[in-house]
Amino acid sequence: MDVIERYLEAVAAQLSTEDRDDIVAELRDLILSRVEAREEELGRALSDEEKEAILHEIGHPLVVAARYRKGPDSLIGPELFPYWLFGAKAGLIVIAAVQALGLLVHVLGDPAHFGQSIGQAFNGFFSGALTLLGR
Repeated sequence: MDVIERYLEAVAAQLSTEDRDDIVAELRDLILSRVEAREEELGRALSDEEKEAILHEIGHPLVVAARYRKGPDSLIGPELFPYWLFGAKAGLIVIAAVQALGLLVHVLGDPAHFGQSIGQAFNGFFSGALTLLGR
């Protein structure tokens, strides 16, 4: 798969499904026009490294997708919001995994207190999530 297609897929993964096709088509046209201009300038086809340099000029896929996102992202800032959102999702996954592992250990160790163990796991997840996201 071409480096440009991987880049476009990374951007598309962050976009809403309604606008995804139009935005990806617009980005593809932008990128390919830059590639063609550079190829005319050099008189040869670009290498993958040269294509990556063009993509680097356009920006990180998370940042490019954030330019097209609708809604108020200004609490954190449009430049940092995609990174914060990615970190928040990753942090919530880690908290959920830790709580699930703790629940498994408690249930296997003392199956008589199954309901209490589930309650503690939910409490741990939600308090951890609130702490992570900044209350």
